[in-house]
Amino acid sequence: MPADPARISQITQAARTSKSEDGTVKVLSLGARDREITSALYEQLDAEAENLRQFNLMKVARDIYQVQLSGQNGVYRVGQTRTIKYPRFGLTAGRDFMIKGVSEQFGTGLTILTLWG
Repeated sequence: MPADPARISQITQAARTSKSEDGTVKVLSLGARDREITSALYEQLDAEAENLRQFNLMKVARDIYQVQLSGQNGVYRVGQTRTIKYPRFGLTAGRDFMIKGVSEQFGTGLTILTLWG
């Protein structure tokens, strides 16, 4: 029985291609650019689902803050998530941020967190 030509085409492709677009992102972020990710995903539907997942993560506006804390040495680690509530900068209700950097100054007891979210 001969092999299915569509199956042969799928198996012989080195990579799967998927594209997502959102015109509002290009308007809000004039520096937006195309991004290509190479992966080992086998099925086209899997590649499209992963593309959409990463696209939705990147199209949301993110902020970076640095927070200085006192007496908190050794408590925080990169990769942890913390909710920040602060009456300024639109954080009155609180917002989740990921810790991207920790600088601890043990002599002064200060910890500086770089937050992203």
